[in-house]
Amino acid sequence: MFEQGGGKPIISLARFILSVALAATPLAPVCAQSAFSNEAVLPYFSTQNIRPALEAEGAIAIEDDVSENGNAYVRATFDDNRIIVATPRACGDDGQCRGLSLRAFWRTSPEMSEGELRTAIDQFNDNAVALGQLFNRDTVVLSFYLIGDYGLAQGNLRVSTLVFLNNLDSLRRATQ
Repeated sequence: MFEQGGGKPIISLARFILSVALAATPLAPVCAQSAFSNEAVLPYFSTQNIRPALEAEGAIAIEDDVSENGNAYVRATFDDNRIIVATPRACGDDGQCRGLSLRAFWRTSPEMSEGELRTAIDQFNDNAVALGQLFNRDTVVLSFYLIGDYGLAQGNLRVSTLVFLNNLDSLRRATQ
């Protein structure tokens, strides 16, 4: 306890600790805002603000990079070596992007004929929200585009990522 010069306690140690704890309490929500929240609205897409949703959906590694044509993107690796490339699109002069492209690439089974691959992809496209296509004879590309003109809740981005991963698993099984 702290004491005044005359030996009278000014404040007990317990009160001091409690006052410090209470003083720090208003800072907690401010610090937590950078974490994932289903309700938090992303006013636009950027490589930084999509990271919490990717992490919340289970990304084990997230790397920022820039393509040869200057587009910034995020490469998110999930379990089973599933990789999504997320690229902010439809960007204005202010750098705020209203669209987000999700893509995944993988090698096809060497035993499948091109006709079998096209049939598997066509059947997938009839039932899925993402679009699969044959990039070349041995590579399939799965793509999905999100529009966020007036913002998108982080929870919606997380669910869209989950749906994309489920579609990815489905098409990969059909083409490998």
